[in-house]
Amino acid sequence: MYSGPLLQSGNLGDYTALGEVGYPVFTAAPQIRLAISRQIGQEVADFLAIPKHHPDGKSIDWYAPVDGDIVPWSAASAEERAQLTAQIQTFRARIAEHASKIRASAAGGDQRVFGLLLEQSTRIPDENHLFLVGHKPVITFWGFLRAGEERGRDVLGELRGAPPEAGIARLPDPVGRSSWRWLPLALIPLLLLLLLWAGLQFWHPFGLTVPAFPIALGPQPEDQEFGQLHSGDVGPDGVVIHDGTIVNGGTAVDGTGTATTTVPIPAPSSADGTNGPAAGSTAPDAASNENTPPDAGAQDQNSPGTNGENPPAPDSDTTNPANQANNPPQPPINPITIPNNASDPSFLAGEWRSDSGLRDKDGKAAMMSYKFDSHGNGTTTLSLSDGSTCQGASTATVDQGRVIIKDQDILRCSNGGAFRGATTTCEKDPSSGKTRCRGTYGPDQGNFDVMLGR
Repeated sequence: MYSGPLLQSGNLGDYTALGEVGYPVFTAAPQIRLAISRQIGQEVADFLAIPKHHPDGKSIDWYAPVDGDIVPWSAASAEERAQLTAQIQTFRARIAEHASKIRASAAGGDQRVFGLLLEQSTRIPDENHLFLVGHKPVITFWGFLRAGEERGRDVLGELRGAPPEAGIARLPDPVGRSSWRWLPLALIPLLLLLLLWAGLQFWHPFGLTVPAFPIALGPQPEDQEFGQLHSGDVGPDGVVIHDGTIVNGGTAVDGTGTATTTVPIPAPSSADGTNGPAAGSTAPDAASNENTPPDAGAQDQNSPGTNGENPPAPDSDTTNPANQANNPPQPPINPITIPNNASDPSFLAGEWRSDSGLRDKDGKAAMMSYKFDSHGNGTTTLSLSDGSTCQGASTATVDQGRVIIKDQDILRCSNGGAFRGATTTCEKDPSSGKTRCRGTYGPDQGNFDVMLGR
């Protein structure tokens, strides 16, 4: 999922995390990037670098969302600064406007909190956290300040283009008495603009909803056996669910009768927001290390998880030290490489892991793995932090050089739950030669980055 180059690494102890009511901004990084991508635009989402938390929980790596040459802001030319400053201010304004709409239309506390977090997502410690990647601006450590610095400073808001050139000072032209006569007329357009701006602040489009959170881990209530939605969860339209009902367009729907999946706001961290858990969701761009798949003999591939039997627990359900202190970290994923002349899925035979920042409903790391035969038939295994696993049939195909991995049905879990399957598509970038993978939970659910490999 980290398709771009590494921009910066840093120790969390050197920074102060911004946030609201116990929710640091960085714990909601995947939701923030996905909401911006869906509701504002991908180019604005790519303004925010992708965080990758170290297993020790003490430091973060920040990756560029796109490939390209990296130029620190301090090394940018005057022309580049002038051009990109305007673009940065546009991005800031669009994010701030969207955050304001979310807060104004919030039907519950969680939605209001998300709006506040989104509002602070463009705050960075200093200009050393601003880069040009492929001539596009990208910020790192967004939602942070330097430890001990005042919270009122807005680094991006203070940006200027090219520094003013030194020149000969010139006295202003004398102002005649008659020029004052035109001052009231000159103020009229400004007054009209002020009135227009004030009106826009109180106007919101009909049907506006809070951001659509990533389609995430949670019971899919298509049948009673899949369980009830939990109060405080967020449906795919971004509306908070209360008492097992989904409010959608003003209509309350029985939670067990609506086909949807859910995701909570990230679990609160400590009061100062500096020791919160690494953020994640099923569809974002943050990170968590994945575990290896279950033993090959533990499940019949011809009927993977569809016969109602409980699949065996994996050897290691998580690599998060906070959840499994005795489990050593899993080795890094070796990204998939698609052979140049690939025409069938035989090269996919074996076990694979994916990293897309999955989190379960408790905010803990959830691991996704696959196992395929030489014909592309196989099993998807989702390992949860409580030791339970969810499995379902999946297929891998190759179409015009693209690899398509598709879950064939709902993933059924050993704890009685069930989760919606996803589709992952991998293809080579013609310019860089790297393989990039994207996942989706449906045509209307947006896409998210996936790191697929062994």
